[in-house]
Amino acid sequence: MKQILAASMALLLCGCSAVYSPHPVGTTPANIQPYEWEGTWLHSDGTFTVKVLDGSNGVLKIGWVGTEPHDLKYESTKIFLREGGGWTFASLEIADASNSTRYIWGKIAKNKNQVVVWGPDLAAFKTVVENDEIPGVVEGGDVHLGELTQQHIEFITAETNGLLQWDEPIAFIKLVP
Repeated sequence: MKQILAASMALLLCGCSAVYSPHPVGTTPANIQPYEWEGTWLHSDGTFTVKVLDGSNGVLKIGWVGTEPHDLKYESTKIFLREGGGWTFASLEIADASNSTRYIWGKIAKNKNQVVVWGPDLAAFKTVVENDEIPGVVEGGDVHLGELTQQHIEFITAETNGLLQWDEPIAFIKLVP
């Protein structure tokens, strides 16, 4: 379910390559209110529950019930909301096989009980990383970003650079808390 949820967030397509960051993307933590975020959210692959862990630092915890071959399992992870370049970014924490933490991320926009997320365009990020416009490396099919400065965030948020999948947004609807 973690991969399905990540895919639904348009941050990572299940079994496909992704654009990873070593830290939550953005320059300033978003200041969020629990009443705006907490509750059960619906998306095309199911539901998950959100709890605000630290509103002044934009930290959410999401949980869901995953399925295994003959069992159910509670799973959870953190999402960090950061602002930068006039956008809000959502970075979903992923632990890899070596227990290193990295983040899959996207631009997030919230309007009352709806959230829309646009993920990074993998091909576009490969190009800007290979051209040294943004620090990082291309490994296999993945892009691993380096340390992003304010200038890099501004480069990402310049819509003329076409770095997000604008034509593939994912929407989430908040159910009654």
